Amino acid sequence: MKPPSSLELLRSAPVVRGLLVASLVDSVGTGMYAAGGVIYFTRRLGLTATQVGLGVSLGALVAALCVVLVGRAADRFGVGRMLVGLRLWSAIAFLCFLFVDGVTVFLLVACLVAVPERGWHPLASTVVSAVMSAERRTDVLAFMRVLRNSGFALGGLLAAGSLSITSGWALSAVIWVNALSFLGSATLLLVLGAAGPDIQRAVSRLRAGTESTRRVPWRARLPYLKVAALDSVCCLHVSLLSIGIPLSVTLSTDLPTWAVASAYVFNTVLAVLFQRRVSGALKASVRSARVVMGLTLALLAATCTALALLPGLSLMWGLVCLASTVLVLTAAELSQAAASWTLALGLAPREGSAEIYATFELGFSAQLVFGPLLVAAAVDHGRGSWVVLAGALLAFVPLVAPVIRRAESRRAHELASSG
Repeated sequence: MKPPSSLELLRSAPVVRGLLVASLVDSVGTGMYAAGGVIYFTRRLGLTATQVGLGVSLGALVAALCVVLVGRAADRFGVGRMLVGLRLWSAIAFLCFLFVDGVTVFLLVACLVAVPERGWHPLASTVVSAVMSAERRTDVLAFMRVLRNSGFALGGLLAAGSLSITSGWALSAVIWVNALSFLGSATLLLVLGAAGPDIQRAVSRLRAGTESTRRVPWRARLPYLKVAALDSVCCLHVSLLSIGIPLSVTLSTDLPTWAVASAYVFNTVLAVLFQRRVSGALKASVRSARVVMGLTLALLAATCTALALLPGLSLMWGLVCLASTVLVLTAAELSQAAASWTLALGLAPREGSAEIYATFELGFSAQLVFGPLLVAAAVDHGRGSWVVLAGALLAFVPLVAPVIRRAESRRAHELASSG
C-alpha cells in the first residue's frame, strides 16, 4: 500500500500539526549547533577535543539517568505541559554556553542541555501513539524525521556561512540561533494547540482502552530493554557522523575543511529524500524490523571499513571515499530510525505510556555515552581500530532475531492476559 502523502497525514492528525511545525523550527537551530558547536567550543571557549568529548558523554550519561523520570513526570503532569517545559529548558540551557569560562562550567551546562533533548523524543512518540492509528504511526514519525532533517540541512548551511566569518559574534551565533529556535518551538506548541488538553485526553483514552493502569515491573520490561540495547548499537551512526567523520577528515586526511560541512548537508538531504520511503517499505512490521536491524549493523560495519580506507588517499579519491561513506552511513541511519520506531511502539509492554517509551530511549541515550568515546578512540588508533569495530558490529547481527522474538512473545502474552 502506498504511504499517505504529507497533506493526508496533516489532515488526519490535526492534533500533531503543532508538534510537527514546532519540531521543524527547533531543528534548524539544532542543525546549526550540530555543524558548528564543536568549533565554537574549541575556538571560542578554548576547550580541547578531549574536554568536548567528555562533556558530550557526561551529558548523555546524566540524560540517560533522567529520561525515565521525565517520562514519569509527563505521565503525571501531562505530556503537553512537559513538551513546552522541555523546549523552554533547552532554550535557557543553550544560552548558558555563552557564559562558560572553564571546563567545570562547560561540563555542567553540557548536562543541562542533554536532559531535555533526550526527554523530548519519547514524549513525541507518546503523542503519535495516542492520536494515530497503529498503521499510521510510523508514517507520522517518518514525516517528522523528514521535517527535522530538512531543518538540520538548513541549519548546517547557516552554520557553514557563520563559521566562514572569523569574528567572535559569528561563532556565538551558533548558540544564539539554537536557543531562539527552542524558544520559538515552545511558543508554537502553545499557539497551535499541540500542548493542549486534547493530547492528554487522547493519551488517557489509549491507556484506558488497551492496558491496565498498574505499573509495569522492570522484570517484565527486560525483553524490551534488550531490544533497546541492540538499538543503541545501531544508533552508532550518530557518533560516526558527528564525531567520526569530522575527526577523520581533519586529523587523518588532507581534505579541505568544507568537506565536513558538505558531508553533513549531503547526509541530511539524503535523509529528507528517502526517510519516508524506507519507513513505508517497512510497513510497521516487527518481522521486517528484525531484518532491517541486522542490515543496519552491516551498513555500520561497512562505514567503519570505509573510514579505515580514508587516510592516505589523494584529494579526488578521498572525496569519493568520503561521499561513499556518507551514503552508506545515511542508509544505516534511515534503516535504524524506521526499525526503531516500529520496535519501540510495537513491542511496548504498556502502550501509550511516556515512561515506557522513555525506557526504550535509554538505548539511544546509552549510545551517546559510549559512542563518542568509542569513535574517538578508533580515530586515535588508526585503521586497525576501525576494522576491529566493524567486526564487533557484525558480531551483533546473529543476536537480533532471537532477542526481538523473545520481546514479541512477551508482548503477545501480555495482550492475551489483558484481553
